[in-house]
Amino acid sequence: MDDTEKPPAPPRPEEVEELKAQSLPSAGRLPDTETRPPLRGGEPSASVLPPPEDSSMGRYTPPPPGDTTGATNIQATEMTPGVARSIETTNLDAVAQADTNGATEHGTAEALQSIVEGGTVPVAVQQISRALIDVWKSTTEGGAHEGKVSVTLMRAMNLVVYVEDQDRAQEVTGVIGQITGRHPCRTIMIVNECDPAETARARPVADAPAAAGDLEATMSAHCQIASASGKKVCCEQITIAAKSTASLYRSSTIALNLLITDLPVFLWWASGMPFNNVVLANIEDSIDRLVVDSASFSDPLAGLLALARGADPAQQQAEARRFAPSDLNWGRLTGWREATAHFFDHPEYTSSLWKIGTAEIQYTAPQDGREPNPVTALLYAGWLATRLGWEFHTAAAGRGGPGDFVMTVHQGMRPIPIIIRAVRADSPEQEGLLSVRLTTNDINPITFRMEREAGALFVDCIVEQEGVEAVHYKVLSNAADEAGLLDTELEVFGADPIFEEALTTAGTMAWASMPLRRRTDLSSQFGGEARKQSFDPRF
Repeated sequence: MDDTEKPPAPPRPEEVEELKAQSLPSAGRLPDTETRPPLRGGEPSASVLPPPEDSSMGRYTPPPPGDTTGATNIQATEMTPGVARSIETTNLDAVAQADTNGATEHGTAEALQSIVEGGTVPVAVQQISRALIDVWKSTTEGGAHEGKVSVTLMRAMNLVVYVEDQDRAQEVTGVIGQITGRHPCRTIMIVNECDPAETARARPVADAPAAAGDLEATMSAHCQIASASGKKVCCEQITIAAKSTASLYRSSTIALNLLITDLPVFLWWASGMPFNNVVLANIEDSIDRLVVDSASFSDPLAGLLALARGADPAQQQAEARRFAPSDLNWGRLTGWREATAHFFDHPEYTSSLWKIGTAEIQYTAPQDGREPNPVTALLYAGWLATRLGWEFHTAAAGRGGPGDFVMTVHQGMRPIPIIIRAVRADSPEQEGLLSVRLTTNDINPITFRMEREAGALFVDCIVEQEGVEAVHYKVLSNAADEAGLLDTELEVFGADPIFEEALTTAGTMAWASMPLRRRTDLSSQFGGEARKQSFDPRF
């Protein structure tokens, strides 16, 4: 523009108003500040129900910021893995930050102080995302309450937890408080307060009616004190209690929307078995690891089979599964596996590793007469067979009673029996394996024996051979509690190939040891699962 040329005149006020009218909605206000009528009691919330099925829906297109009506509209089982959390969480946060008229009562220093000190704050299910932002706002964005509570919010992963009653929820909350120092995470706990029988029969239904008060949510935090600064480092926990099967499905959809984008997602199934359950069916495409405890399975062999299906490569490809299964029971075997390896580290006994003729495994049977849980013994047998290249051949029930098995594996053409026995525990503290005995098929056989007493921190290892002085030593057994076992599992972000090979072999052994009627029943059960068409015939 030439120096002598005059600048254009500014627009007149009426021109500005005309431009505004052309660019804004007819209501004359932004959609994210529109006032919506509150839901009446008994009406389902559109924000937590999935949209109707659409054959063209391969990927979900998020609504623009401000459209809170569809903020939580997702159908997890129809999405590409990972899309649910990467899109939905971002949109919810954008809505909460943009909606200046939706402030909650949680954005105060008093609410933050209560949470940091171990308190629990109730929150409306429709406002969980907004409340999470409000309660931490004074620590991240300043404001009127800045400096009143010295807290640093830290998250390195998402931890979704499933429990089946409030008592178990309290126990699990205590366990999470012990591991957040090493594994800071956003915890989303789903408490199923429904009848377990109804849960097993439930199926995902998009238009299921929702009763008033069938979902309740609370916020809390797990805090540690940083040694250097003295400031508290906290991780939040959102607990969602579902009181009906319809609300159970909705709770899993809400959990999907609360996941933090681009952080790994662990699902810890802390009660019972996760299979034939709407929660796992809804969120399995968005999790990276599934953590279970086979020691708590109500039907151990059925649970082991279902878990083995998730680890089988053929089944994973057929069902397009992306998560890796893991088991806290596998951690309980760490000391036993290390003790077994120690035997053959010595050059004198290395050659005996390929001469093992029999293996005998004893595990704990409950004192109250309940059916024994052989999963730990089967996992050890599966690990031993896969590490030594033994091929499973046949299985039969043992002569001692329920929980006894005789497996036959082959090393080349040589058969090797694996005898599994349930032994009544002397103490209620005893659980898992009691002893392992490996015997070679030499003319003068060598016996490698491992035993562990109740509550002992070591596995006793004995090497015996006729005419030779016995060798005794101890190997430290990491007999960790539930928090220690979970801590170990959270260190692994991907699949554990050794565990998955052992699990697949253990599942094959369990399936082969069942009578035909039991196999038929399980085939029907697994065939009826959501997204599962048939049972793997190799089991």
